[in-house]
Amino acid sequence: MDKDLHSGLYFIVPENTTTDQKHHNSLSRLPLKSTRCSVRIINFAAVVNIEHEFYNDFDFALECRYRFPLIDSAAVFSFEATIGGKTITGKVKESEEAKQDYQAAVKEGKVTSLLEQTMPDVFQAILGNFPPKSTATIRLSYVTEISQDVEDNQIRFMLPTVIAPRYGTAPFDYFPNQVEILESSKLYIDVVVEMSCGHFQSISSPSHTVIVKVNPDDNDPIEVAATELKEILASSGKDESDSPSGIFKLGVSLFDSCTYLEKDFVLVIQAANLDQPTCVLEPSIEPDPTTAPNSHAMMLTLTPQFSTTEIRTELIFIVDRSASMDGDRIVQCAKALTLFLKSIPVGCYFNIIGFGSKFKALWSKSVAYSQSTLKKGLNYANSLNANFGGTEILKPLEHAFKIRRRDMPSQILMLTDGEVWNVDEVIKLVQKNMENAPPSAFIRVFTLGIGRYVSHHLVNAVSRAGKGYSSFVTDDERMEKKVIRMLKSALFPPITDYQISWPSVEKNNELDGIEMGIPDVMQAPHYVPSVHSGSRFLACALFNGKLSAIPSELTISGKCGAEAVSLTVPVKVSKPGRIIHTFTARRIIRDFEERTSFLHDEKISQTTASEDLVKQFTVEIGKKYSLASKYTSFIAISEDAEIGDESAANPHSTSFYYYASRDLEKYDYLAMNSSAIHYKRRAKSLSLFRLPSFSVRDMIAPMVTVRKKETKPADEFEILISLQNFTGSFSLKALNLDGAVKNEILEKLKEKEQEITSFVSKTAFDEIWGTIVAISMFKSKFDDRKEEWELVVEKAMKYLHSKVSGNENEAEDFIKNWILVVERLISESLNSL
Repeated sequence: MDKDLHSGLYFIVPENTTTDQKHHNSLSRLPLKSTRCSVRIINFAAVVNIEHEFYNDFDFALECRYRFPLIDSAAVFSFEATIGGKTITGKVKESEEAKQDYQAAVKEGKVTSLLEQTMPDVFQAILGNFPPKSTATIRLSYVTEISQDVEDNQIRFMLPTVIAPRYGTAPFDYFPNQVEILESSKLYIDVVVEMSCGHFQSISSPSHTVIVKVNPDDNDPIEVAATELKEILASSGKDESDSPSGIFKLGVSLFDSCTYLEKDFVLVIQAANLDQPTCVLEPSIEPDPTTAPNSHAMMLTLTPQFSTTEIRTELIFIVDRSASMDGDRIVQCAKALTLFLKSIPVGCYFNIIGFGSKFKALWSKSVAYSQSTLKKGLNYANSLNANFGGTEILKPLEHAFKIRRRDMPSQILMLTDGEVWNVDEVIKLVQKNMENAPPSAFIRVFTLGIGRYVSHHLVNAVSRAGKGYSSFVTDDERMEKKVIRMLKSALFPPITDYQISWPSVEKNNELDGIEMGIPDVMQAPHYVPSVHSGSRFLACALFNGKLSAIPSELTISGKCGAEAVSLTVPVKVSKPGRIIHTFTARRIIRDFEERTSFLHDEKISQTTASEDLVKQFTVEIGKKYSLASKYTSFIAISEDAEIGDESAANPHSTSFYYYASRDLEKYDYLAMNSSAIHYKRRAKSLSLFRLPSFSVRDMIAPMVTVRKKETKPADEFEILISLQNFTGSFSLKALNLDGAVKNEILEKLKEKEQEITSFVSKTAFDEIWGTIVAISMFKSKFDDRKEEWELVVEKAMKYLHSKVSGNENEAEDFIKNWILVVERLISESLNSL
């Protein structure tokens, strides 16, 4: 990537500015010197401190603004700025009031700064009266949840460093004449991870090269590459008992502490017992102005494992075929689609919709899974290309809902690498269709975000609205296992009609600024998310009053199909703090923003949830828990004026915009005007900063030249998968089996011929033994990819049980015994190589 194409800081130089700048009314450079991030991860939560440092090299004061990305679940609870040596601390106010205070402070010549949320995953800081020849350092802190990853006992932390380009019409009115791209700033990341649940099993970053510090609190901690850590942990024999506090701790930092802001930072952590259910009760810090006296907050998390009956369902696979998917992404997507198709159980219906700036379904309606429809689906996967232009998500989703079957449940699995401006419109579409679906034909939407900087807000919000779950994969990770994990969840019914036995409270309305009463227990999310087997469930609660009693356990109950299920989780009381309070308050505000709060619940709300009422509640909670939101902002003002009134009132003040750009190919120029943007060469993606109201489709689509998909030879695993019939069977003749092994298997069969004929008919011989051998090959040769072949083997086992004669127990023993025999022969052959 060329250095002159990295992200940077920009400011506008007005025409009447007295300066040596060559261009007026254009963007000029103002460097972001560094970004420093310190992160503390404790089990499922992370506290993140971010520090941006800038330098004003001009001879006049600036009014500067810049946008930066945060994860959409971030609860920003602290903000301060040091500008020209003066440190000012932010206070949360209603957004319009904060703006007025900012404008007044600028006029008075005071150093001031405003932090506001422009979108759920994008924030903006404005610096007023930034003195010449001085440094400004912006610091903010937030708490966020850690999402589950694909493996058991595994979690995934993501730190966004770039704002993604978004498809569609932008809601901003600023449009500069010329853009000059600055070399990227430098990034420093230090992470401390503490696991109270159990010892570490692995830690790695699929996005960056990292160094891991074992026992980081020691004066001389052991530093190792992440690739070497697993062996060290295994050889050390460390577990929870090695630490007096029961916490094993690791530190992580970038191998090269200076790196470009060209992709999001991802850290994957695996530790023993992470999937065990936990419930933490957090008392408030006394005294703490951000929490009520004697207040409590609770967080419940669990990864349920329950056996249920597979449902007959419709599966709609929506795959992103926009130009940005070109290359390895579309190849990986094709492989994942192939595995998805092979894993569909007999009796289901399916369809595939490809989308970009247009969309096209493989069939007008979903079709029954058969050998012929499977073949057509596989042909589609094999010819998959990224040739559909931009990324328009609303219309293909709308079409999927329109054509779905009404006589069975529908499961929608969407894969995308994009960002769009109209996320709210997409959420409303999903919510509307969820509400209108009858219980016998319910809908779930699962989402997979692809790439180094996909929109987490889009992917997470759509899955929340669709009562599925979301997952993410970088360009360097395998996509298949995540797609299959989603399919496994889609094939089984979720837990419904669930209740959580939160403790009762002594009524005491702490949020007395709101005339309307609020629930004794504010649960977040208000509507408990769908609970899927193997998928982590997280719910929190704030209590509007003092607890009647400290509970020793909590119970979650519900129904899985017609069967009642329940689980009791012991409650652990933590030290007084504010992490769970802050985290829960932000989730309540998110419910307000997505129209899923208690205010929008007709069962308990006494009035219509107008925007004014939503704003009133948001402001009250935001101010109480010191949180930035759609309606609340941080305002920081120095007590005295730093520059004279004449300078403060000078209209020559300038503004800069910090935005993170995506990978761009080398181009000769980027010219902008009010109607179009012209490239001499194609841009893989577009930098973002206050984009105008025009369609990115109009800008990019005519210039996109799609490369032909590079076809690499299929590996042995992919070949074996491809040989399965839709029924789940394999042909022994078609299997690529070592000659010596095949002869040994045939000799074994001949030895037991009399016994075998009582279970296997001659007409089914080829497919039954081909299926037994294929299952044995998966288990002996591809054990490390079990999550990918699990459904394929499950379907193969169903085929065997339908074809092998004898009573159920005898047939089960026959199948298991022969799989073990063949598996052993294959393993012995592999060991002899």
